[in-house]
Amino acid sequence: MNCQLYISKLKNPFLKMKTKFTFLFFLSMIVLCHQVNSQIVTENLVGYWPFNGNANDESGIGNNGTIIGASLTSDRFGNPNSAYLFDGSDDKITCGTDNMSVTNQVSVSAWIKTTSGDVPTIFSKYYFSDDKGYNLRLQALGDAVMEGRDLSGGFISSGTNEVSLFDGQWHHLVGIVNNDLWTIYVDGNLANSFDTEHSSVALDNPGIISIGALSVPSSGNYRYFNGVIDDIAVYNRVLTNHEILQLYAENNCVIYDSIAVTDTLIIDVEISIDFPYVNTIKIYPNPARDFIIIDNGDFSLIENYSVKIETVTGEIVFESIITQPEYQININDFGAYGTYFVKIFNEEGTMVHTRKLILM
Repeated sequence: MNCQLYISKLKNPFLKMKTKFTFLFFLSMIVLCHQVNSQIVTENLVGYWPFNGNANDESGIGNNGTIIGASLTSDRFGNPNSAYLFDGSDDKITCGTDNMSVTNQVSVSAWIKTTSGDVPTIFSKYYFSDDKGYNLRLQALGDAVMEGRDLSGGFISSGTNEVSLFDGQWHHLVGIVNNDLWTIYVDGNLANSFDTEHSSVALDNPGIISIGALSVPSSGNYRYFNGVIDDIAVYNRVLTNHEILQLYAENNCVIYDSIAVTDTLIIDVEISIDFPYVNTIKIYPNPARDFIIIDNGDFSLIENYSVKIETVTGEIVFESIITQPEYQININDFGAYGTYFVKIFNEEGTMVHTRKLILM
């Protein structure tokens, strides 16, 4: 997808007089997109619930869901009847007891949006009595975790991302078990992992495949999910970092951004007609693999503005005053794939726009 920031300057039509005008950074978003299943990672896909108007398993295996209370709602692209809303009380979707050929490796991918919950469960294939199984869920404070049992006699946790996802925004989670290594990814980034050093791992169990609740209750509590869940995908292998980013970026959206902020200046105006000066900053491609281009358009209109690219932790990997028409940036110098943020600052150092950039 391409990111475009539209910057408009309008001069007041009064002759040779000092007046005020306002930069209008028109911040609207037009999103033309729909999800395309061809972009889903398909190798060893053993369960796939895209919720396209129903809870059918579209992996070809056929573990179709039985809907218990959950209702269809809009997905992260605004498509109606393309995700399920769970009430956090008794809603869930069950999909039989098939183990989906999972033995000692599994990857679970899901999109969620929530504001609260009591250790809510996103996906569960778990059976306490057999000491086997796995759950993708949130902890009490909203931090994500992959947890379960692997026949070692103890309960295992990947550790969490340590940031609450109870923010009402869409987030992408991937929980992975790779023999003795349990891992959690959030929004394309490795969040935490734990190595059990247990050599005889087994995950297959007779528990129910459950979306929005635990397979079996914990101390009588199913830990129901409160919010929206979409695009559940299960693999009986370990996803690569590149594949996780591919799932995170999965869409075919064309997005036109404008944002906007007002910045009032005092200037001398010497023009007698209304005439709009418009500048467009383009940042592409996004997602990117080897390089990105920042096209500053007529950069004379945004003199002394600056651009920064930062990691999710705030580390600056690129910074420059906008003094040339275009930058081509080698993203291999950034050091790691994942999520970055492109930020535009005005001449006073105030951030006027930020945009997510995915490197994969």
